[in-house]
Amino acid sequence: MPNASQESRIILVIEAIQLNPQLSIRHAATLYDIPKVTLHARMNGRTSKANSRNARLNLINTEEEAIKRGSRPVGKRWTERFIKRRPELKTRFSRVYDY
Repeated sequence: MPNASQESRIILVIEAIQLNPQLSIRHAATLYDIPKVTLHARMNGRTSKANSRNARLNLINTEEEAIKRGSRPVGKRWTERFIKRRPELKTRFSRVYDY
């Protein structure tokens, strides 16, 4: 995953290319010390790994941290009671398949 300095260089080089269309992706990648493939992908719309990870999650890191800080430990029967309250959830047991 690109670190913060590489991410900032990627943003700078994308802005530089947009301001100067004669600047090639290969030359700009060399000038800013960024992999050409990474720059090309980002120019074509790929998001950074940090942003794509957040898009896949239901909760972002700050929300997870807030829940972790503010929650009490759950009880021994919490899962049973939760499943009883939510009829759309089903309990399934794993079984061994004989291939």
